[in-house]
Amino acid sequence: MSHPKLSHPPIKESIMSVRFSETLTMETLNRLSKHNLITEKYKTARPLMKFSASLHSAEAEGKFDTAQSGYMLRTETGSASDYVLQLRLDTLSLHKLSAYTEFNELRDELKSVWQVLLNCDVSPIIDQIAVRYVNVLAVSPTLEYVNLLPTNVLPHQKGNFFLQIDVKHETDPNLSGTIIETNQDGDSLQTNGLTLDIHVEKEIEASQRYETIWQDFDSLRAFKNDLFFAVITQKTQLLYQ
Repeated sequence: MSHPKLSHPPIKESIMSVRFSETLTMETLNRLSKHNLITEKYKTARPLMKFSASLHSAEAEGKFDTAQSGYMLRTETGSASDYVLQLRLDTLSLHKLSAYTEFNELRDELKSVWQVLLNCDVSPIIDQIAVRYVNVLAVSPTLEYVNLLPTNVLPHQKGNFFLQIDVKHETDPNLSGTIIETNQDGDSLQTNGLTLDIHVEKEIEASQRYETIWQDFDSLRAFKNDLFFAVITQKTQLLYQ
């Protein structure tokens, strides 16, 4: 389904990721984070940590552990065009903050990181790809601007709200999505706009070739757009064209 191109899309963050069927090692992530093709673009890096807790004995004595689970790297251009790259044991994800970036540009950047990973003498199997777009709509949370609100179901709903809907693609059983809608920084349904967070993902067959996997991001983009334009009204479209 075709949709109008928005000149001023209300996107605040774009995220694209690939997940692996088996985890990488920290040694591999160390090599990847220090590869010259990565460091020449991503100038700062910091460790990502994971925390765990366990209980022991009848006295329920607690034990807390921390371990490094990856790296967060960032370009430092000093502009809204900066990327954030997260290298995790089971996932590569690329984040673009604030400024809108063309979908293909985001995909090509993530693919270039993937190619560097292959140069580290590993060939992990991708079992899921995902795209997430966080939009902030400067509109009142009413049916004049969006087709999806708690008031559709609960006419007397007041105050803050959080609405989540999981959806399946009509024809592709491996493709699914989640729509999260919340009111933005307000204390009622009448103020301060909406956050529309759309996440779509596709399960990948183990036998699928890498090149076709990157082409499959096009189906994620189409599904993401279908969900976005299903939620907003034509009046909202006009605000961002």
